[in-house]
Amino acid sequence: MLGTGAPKWALIDPTNPSGGVTATFAPVPVDVDNDPFWCPAESSGSMEPRSITYNVFCATKNALTAVEAPKMDNYCTVHMNFTSPTVC
Repeated sequence: MLGTGAPKWALIDPTNPSGGVTATFAPVPVDVDNDPFWCPAESSGSMEPRSITYNVFCATKNALTAVEAPKMDNYCTVHMNFTSPTVC
């Protein structure tokens, strides 16, 4: 699992409110004893927590549409991009 709980919402571009929104889910703590896919270490020496961010851009189509494959900064940080008329 990459994220949990309610997302933190933000505008993709604060100067353009109709440009879209970002929803970032709180990271899930890493289970260092049972997780076969370890995250990179942070400067503190602890493992980076997992997280997922959904970017929903304004579009005139009538449906939520994935615009590209998920992007992974590493095994622990995932970004997914969509378009939707509901954020315009």
